[in-house]
Amino acid sequence: MDKAPELTIISVYHNDLTKRWIELKRDFVVRLNSFKNWVWFVGDNSLPELEDKIDSKKFNVIPNGGPRFNKKSGVKYWQSYDHASALNFCLNKVETRFVLHLDNDFFVVRPEWIRDALAYMKTNDLAFFGAPYYPRDYRKERYFPTPAFCVFIDLEKIPLAALDYTPQFESAGSRTTGKNRLNLFNLQIRKKNIGTSLDTGHKVFTRYYNDKNTRFECVQPVYNPFTDSRLAGKPGLIINQMFEYFLPDRLCYIPKKFDYYVKSGFRELGYFDARGEGWEEHMWQGKPFGFHARAMRSQKKGYYDDEKLISSVRSALSKFTA
Repeated sequence: MDKAPELTIISVYHNDLTKRWIELKRDFVVRLNSFKNWVWFVGDNSLPELEDKIDSKKFNVIPNGGPRFNKKSGVKYWQSYDHASALNFCLNKVETRFVLHLDNDFFVVRPEWIRDALAYMKTNDLAFFGAPYYPRDYRKERYFPTPAFCVFIDLEKIPLAALDYTPQFESAGSRTTGKNRLNLFNLQIRKKNIGTSLDTGHKVFTRYYNDKNTRFECVQPVYNPFTDSRLAGKPGLIINQMFEYFLPDRLCYIPKKFDYYVKSGFRELGYFDARGEGWEEHMWQGKPFGFHARAMRSQKKGYYDDEKLISSVRSALSKFTA
């Protein structure tokens, strides 16, 4: 008799590129993991005109039966709402103890990472475990795994009904200032800038981050404030560091928790240099865990077309399975 699955993986695709990424991701998940006790749900946010749909023989495809948003809907940040709707709809189908939200452009490279993560959660009594937002994105919440990247959740500790990923951009206080309004000494601008993007997963963060009965842990982003911050170069960074010495974390552009990030990443250990591609690296226990390919940002800057981006990701992944 087959053993019941222990883990449900959830991803969402929107177009041909994200479809191909998830299919590529699955191949590498199988190659990197002897643990196969999982099912994979894929939320289908694709338009009807996309003829080549994701492979339903490899995935449980879940059409987005929730609210749909697009450019014509008049909803600001409609992509986030549409993505969250698909995630929420997939969650309704979950029957396993653990769920893993694995975004289409986040790629885990650690061998046996599923087995290791589940064992680590059980041993350390964790409800959440995964990758947080990159520290450079100071508008996002800190110190908590995000479904926008990669997060495991133990549903024996967190009820499914509590996992609502609908963004709250329309909420009071969710406005952010423009990028040109970066005044290091203006505390009101800091309040509007830092931690105010109420994007996918913010409801879950708000509910559990300060819950003393909920244990969670993050893998570590690879981040160096001197090269990765958005603070008008090194002079601005130095001035900012001196000023932030006297400020609470809530008002700091650079996170204050000393173990939240590390400065050495894949390249320093002799692996593929994902940061050199403009991507974001995450480490766990001193070893590479995964990278965020930052597809939309790369494409907007003209670094890649779809084929080159897929080829670059495939090449990067191959370095960890050779």
